[in-house]
Amino acid sequence: MMRVQKLIEQSAASDLPVLVTGEVGVGKDRVAREIHRRSSRAGNPLVEVHCVSLPSDFFSRPLPRHGSLLLHDIGELSCALQDSLLALLKAEEERAFDAVDQDPVDIRVLATTHRELTQAMQTGAFSEELYYRVNLIHIHVPPLCAHREDLPALFHRFMQEHAPRDGFQGELPEALVRTCQSVERKPAFGQAPPLSVAI
Repeated sequence: MMRVQKLIEQSAASDLPVLVTGEVGVGKDRVAREIHRRSSRAGNPLVEVHCVSLPSDFFSRPLPRHGSLLLHDIGELSCALQDSLLALLKAEEERAFDAVDQDPVDIRVLATTHRELTQAMQTGAFSEELYYRVNLIHIHVPPLCAHREDLPALFHRFMQEHAPRDGFQGELPEALVRTCQSVERKPAFGQAPPLSVAI
């Protein structure tokens, strides 16, 4: 996970599109939100949309200026919506070089997917051009079972998130350390949401 953390820092310092990949439940959305939170756009809107249920005219609608657009499950976009997104990205690119346009939309794209987009490209289900436009920075989030040493830190983070409700302070209680060890052996181990629920 140190590599993921480093990529988050590098991505936050950049304005390039980011594609976050990984299995369902590994925390791709958390990674994308953290990039926005640490970026120079943090004071601007983070627009989150789920590509499974997007209306066909979504990318034709006005978008907030200077913010970030988080596309959950970009691999689920229909071919028509892929074309619309591609047209939007091309238009933004042209505006960036247009000296007349003093206030372009300037949206940064952050996208997540659990699908193998390279395979989808081969079958024609995903646009090759769109893939290379949103994949300028690629972050792959491994399942928790691939970095078990990070479990105590994740437990601590989740406990802090629940702190206002549960009054958590300080170090992990010994009971939670034992829970941490038992979660490793569970079938669902490898996904962040089951870990958060266990806490």
